[in-house]
Amino acid sequence: MAVAPDENSGQGWVSATLDSSVPAGTTLHVVDADGKVVATYVTSKQIQNVVYSSSAIRSGAEYRIHSGGSAGTGGTGGLAAKAGTLGSAEQIAKVTAGDAPEGGGFGGGPGGGRR
Repeated sequence: MAVAPDENSGQGWVSATLDSSVPAGTTLHVVDADGKVVATYVTSKQIQNVVYSSSAIRSGAEYRIHSGGSAGTGGTGGLAAKAGTLGSAEQIAKVTAGDAPEGGGFGGGPGGGRR
């Protein structure tokens, strides 16, 4: 189950439920409305939800999630220290920062959730 940061978080966040899952090893990019890659992540397992939080995300702004392209360099836990490039990456979701995905499946377990 995807869990987004608290509404009172000091930084912006995006959360997307994808139409279909993507396999392990997939390169995903969070892209702003100007086409700039804000973050690049390589999945370590099959996923269908993407949650990303950063001071670079502006609440209320539109972002797109792309699959493909190339991963950036360095980083920890699949998140590239330097954003990758889109190349021929395909847009797989469009979200508004700070909005929870529709259709349920959003919330938290112990210590999580929205209040």
